Amino acid sequence: MVFRDEFAWSHKLNGKWSIDRVVDTGLRANLEMQKAVKSTFDQGIDRLAQSQAASSAAMQAELAYQSERLGEQIKRQMELSSSEVVSAVERGSADIVASIQQMSDYLGSELCEVRWAVERHARVSEDILKVLLNSLDNTSRQYFEQGVKCYETIEYDFARERFNKALEVNRTNYFAYQYLGFIAVTEDKPDEAIRNFDLARKFAETGYHKALALSHLARSNHALHDDAKAADLAKSATEADSGTAKFWYEFAAYNTYLWRKQQAISALKEAIERDWTYWAVVSSDPDFDSIRFHVNQLLDELREREKQKARKAIDNLKRAMDTAKKAGAENELSGFPKVVSDFEAQYRKNIVFVYRDIIPKAQEWHDKAFIIAEKAVDGQISSKNQSISQHGSDKNNEVRNLESSVAKLKHERDSMNYKKWNAGCGSYALLGIILLLMWTWSEPQKWARV
Repeated sequence: MVFRDEFAWSHKLNGKWSIDRVVDTGLRANLEMQKAVKSTFDQGIDRLAQSQAASSAAMQAELAYQSERLGEQIKRQMELSSSEVVSAVERGSADIVASIQQMSDYLGSELCEVRWAVERHARVSEDILKVLLNSLDNTSRQYFEQGVKCYETIEYDFARERFNKALEVNRTNYFAYQYLGFIAVTEDKPDEAIRNFDLARKFAETGYHKALALSHLARSNHALHDDAKAADLAKSATEADSGTAKFWYEFAAYNTYLWRKQQAISALKEAIERDWTYWAVVSSDPDFDSIRFHVNQLLDELREREKQKARKAIDNLKRAMDTAKKAGAENELSGFPKVVSDFEAQYRKNIVFVYRDIIPKAQEWHDKAFIIAEKAVDGQISSKNQSISQHGSDKNNEVRNLESSVAKLKHERDSMNYKKWNAGCGSYALLGIILLLMWTWSEPQKWARV
């Protein structure tokens, strides 16, 4: 098999690929890719049905769940009218591009050329390209844009000539090097492809674009049957952009070819943690059949972990409901028992995607329960405060009345003491007068005898 075909890994689609070579129709392209992914998942279900693996039944259900969700998404898109499609493209072309890129990744990196065909419309690349092209004079900018147009119309000779003209003005235009790399792949020129992808890597200004170039370099070396070099380059891609699941998934694939089980499983875990659709992708990808037992162990462990998280989320919701009831908000919780019952029914399906759906939803209802409980407690506190305030007011009135009564009693007591004092003084004065008169009367008698 020639370099071009090895680079494409075309066997993975089993001849079912139907999208045009270059993607330029927005939602239609996205729709076709979703159909291809759904077909891949459906094929995976059939393969799992023939498997004797202990986890095959659970993974069949999970693949069916993802396939059904994709089917619903496809149906919604097919129901869009022409005007709605045009409006959607104009309103959210960057979102559509991101979706096309994701679907390309799920179908396998053999679609990296299709993925690159829409890269200049992606949010990150679009902004960088604007800065890059604005830094060029008008002639150089036209060379690059003409090169892209020729590439998309499969006029590769003209495209190469235009890109090289653009590079004469700016030797660091890593977008041009990427295009030249893909042209070399199409023309079955591995050395030229590797040289251009490597130049794109060297001049890339973002971690993501460096990782993308490394990914293409890894694929080129895989096509030349140097999987050890491909694995090293793929590892560098994960280091340049650790947040993108695609690069971890590719790193896992190269390690699988080299029978590096532990590295492959670790990389798969990283890919799934970043994009859980890869759970379904790896379940249906024959490239991992050689380590399928270990892959299934990983999926079982991750499923059990998400199951425990979902269980905890449901139990936390129940505890929040009990707290709200104790706070006196039972009437406000009328809809909660059905919600919990629905969560319990979903939980019993034993599907990892359902577990992951339950967790945020249960948390949302948990927060609602505590808000209800908080409002009930606040209401009770307010009522108690009013009661205390009223009680305090009544108590103050009673105290004032008592104080008034005490003041009156004191006044009466003081008044009575004054009268007693006056009466006592009068008696003593009268007694004094009598004694004085008696003394006055007795004294002359005494002197007369003398």
